[in-house]
Amino acid sequence: MDSTIDNSVWDLLRSRMNEVSAMQLRKNDPRALAEKLANRARILRGRAEQQSSTEIPLIFLAFHKAGERYGIPIDDVLEVQALDQFTAIPRTPPFIPGVVHWRGAILALFDPGKFFGMAETGIADKHVCIIVEASHRRVAVLTGEVDDILSVPRHEVKPPPPLPGDLPADWILGVHDENRLILRLDLILQDPRLEDWKNE
Repeated sequence: MDSTIDNSVWDLLRSRMNEVSAMQLRKNDPRALAEKLANRARILRGRAEQQSSTEIPLIFLAFHKAGERYGIPIDDVLEVQALDQFTAIPRTPPFIPGVVHWRGAILALFDPGKFFGMAETGIADKHVCIIVEASHRRVAVLTGEVDDILSVPRHEVKPPPPLPGDLPADWILGVHDENRLILRLDLILQDPRLEDWKNE
């Protein structure tokens, strides 16, 4: 057997394996994901601006956490970043597990699942946070994985279901794809509990 052919085949295989490994690393890198999502958001915004007002789709960042699926309108999203570390704060409510640093600011780390009274899960598998701004407030939304930026016709967004306890129904913009709750952060972040914990 020709050793030259053998070597070239092995070199080709090694090269391809290195490419696959590099692609997998980029896929799992929150910073690469953030760049990809930012580019996708720009493209989708450009398309939306070309449509008439009656056809403007709803563009939102889709993510999931502990089996629950959520969406945040893209206009409320500032950045997606890796949750490398966070600082726990004593006597905070369960839905504020701590604070994170972002561009020189200290932001509350907000757990929407616990805020809505969903089943409690650990934080060990949460490695991404979404920096958002609405109602002149900024927080870091804790999540497990960011799925994608979706652009959907508004008629595909169904009315919100009743929420647990006495949570206002208008905190949910609507439901997409059967069970993805699209959050109204402009209303949620006005809840006094998201500010009162700082004074306790």
